[in-house]
Amino acid sequence: MSPSMAGGSPPGREPASRFARLSSLDLMFLRVESAAWPCHFGGLAILDGPALCDTSGRLRLGEIAGRLNRRLEHVPQFRRRVLFPGLLQGKALWVDHDRFDIHQHVRDRAVDPPGGDIELLDAAARICGDLLDRSRPSWELWFLTGLSGGRVGVLLKLHHSVADGMAAVMLMASLFDAGSGAPEPAVKPWAPQSMPKGSQLLLDNLATKHEDGAGAARRPRYLAGHQHAVNVEVTNVTGPPVPVYLFGAPVLAVLPIVGPVGNMGPILCAFSYAGQLFLVVTADAHGFPDLGVLMAGMEADARALLGSHAGSAPADVRADTPAAGR
Repeated sequence: MSPSMAGGSPPGREPASRFARLSSLDLMFLRVESAAWPCHFGGLAILDGPALCDTSGRLRLGEIAGRLNRRLEHVPQFRRRVLFPGLLQGKALWVDHDRFDIHQHVRDRAVDPPGGDIELLDAAARICGDLLDRSRPSWELWFLTGLSGGRVGVLLKLHHSVADGMAAVMLMASLFDAGSGAPEPAVKPWAPQSMPKGSQLLLDNLATKHEDGAGAARRPRYLAGHQHAVNVEVTNVTGPPVPVYLFGAPVLAVLPIVGPVGNMGPILCAFSYAGQLFLVVTADAHGFPDLGVLMAGMEADARALLGSHAGSAPADVRADTPAAGR
C-alpha cells in the first residue's frame, strides 16, 4: 500500500498530519511531470466482450459506468483530487471532488480496423500519451471497441501519486469480480466531505511543517534527464493468480503499460495473471527507434527457452509492436 492510499505518510518518516497530505514521493511525481514525461501508468486488460454489449453488439457504456460508480465505495481514492493549498498552508493534500462525475472518467474509443492486437496497442499508446486532468481525480478507464473476435480492451490510466505497483493491482481488484455471476454491491449514497478551511490548513502546517519537495523535484528531473549510468529499467508485478471478470466478461490477458523515465529508452515489465506471464516493453519512439528488433529477439529467445524443456506445454509466444511514443 502506498503512502497516499493510507491517507498520509508512513510513521516515522514525516510528522503526522490530520489531513491526507501527499508524501514527498507522491509530490515528486506531480512536480516532475510534463508533456514529455507523463507520470501515470496503465494496465490494459483484454476481455471476452459479449457480456458487456447489447443485442446489437454495442457497448453498454452508460450501464457500465453506473455499475462501476457503485464500486467506488471500496476505492475512495478514485473520488479524490489533489488540492494545492495557499501560502503557508502546507503540502498538497487529497480532498473529495465535490463535482465528481463518473462519466468524465469512464470513456470508450473504437480502435482502427481491422481491430487486431497491433491496432489495440496503438490506441492504448495514444491514450496513454495524454496527461491526466489534475482538476479531477487522477484516473481514467477506457473501453476500446472494434476488436476482432468480439473482444473488448479495458485500459486503466492511473497517476503514480495515487498508487503504484501492488497498490495499483489492489485497486484494480476492487473493480473486478472473482466469478462470472458475482452479485452487484448495494447502492449506497455518497456525499463529498467538506473542503478544509485555510485556517485549519495553516494551523496543521505549523504543527507538521516540512519541505514540499519542489527543489528536490527540480534537481530526481534534471538528473534523470542527463544521467548516463542506466539506459533501461526492468520491473515486475504479481497479478491475480486466478481468472477475474468484469460484469460477467472474463479477462483473457493483462498487459502493464509503464512509461519511460528520464532519458531511458525502454522499460521492460513482467506481469503474471492466472498462470500466464506477460512481458511488455514500452519505449520512447525517439530514444529507442529499433523497438521491433528488441521484440523479435525477445520472441526468439523465449521460443528457444521453451523449446529446451522437453514435454513442456505449448505456449503462445508473440511479439506485437505498437507505435511507441510519449
